[in-house]
Amino acid sequence: MFKLVSIFSAFISLLFVYYGVAGYRHFQDLIRQQTQINLSVEETRATWDNMQTVRDDWERAYKSVEGVSDIYEVYQLANIGATTSLSIDESRLWANSQWVNSFSGNPIGLMKVCLQNAPGGMVGQAKTPSLMITDLRNLEKRRDISFSHMTVINQEGFQSLLFHDLCLYLRTEDDF
Repeated sequence: MFKLVSIFSAFISLLFVYYGVAGYRHFQDLIRQQTQINLSVEETRATWDNMQTVRDDWERAYKSVEGVSDIYEVYQLANIGATTSLSIDESRLWANSQWVNSFSGNPIGLMKVCLQNAPGGMVGQAKTPSLMITDLRNLEKRRDISFSHMTVINQEGFQSLLFHDLCLYLRTEDDF
């Protein structure tokens, strides 16, 4: 009987050792997995922190569309008067198109709104020919404004610029 109890005890001890080693290995695998996850989170956080200047630049370059309720407010966000001396008839504004920009089918948080105040585009009256050139250069420097091309027209004795497809880019979400 003692021999049977000893064999049984030895068998139970071997089971404990076997499952103890298996449990230890499993626990070590879990520790390795958690270490990899922690490293991945740290790398992601470091990348996010390193991109702070890019996010700040994004917010400076593109105004948020949040809270905007009409086309006049969109135009006000563009603040074209801050970079040009063009006189633009704001009473005739309308949007001829708008869409959310995407990359590989995914929205990038940027909306493009194209404005007009005259048939064919957006007309801005220049005070002088030299200011017209300066205004054009200032608009070309802005990343939040684009136009396909422009035409110089004589309107009521003044030089004016007709911007074809004058579009504004606006942020559609603040959290990126």
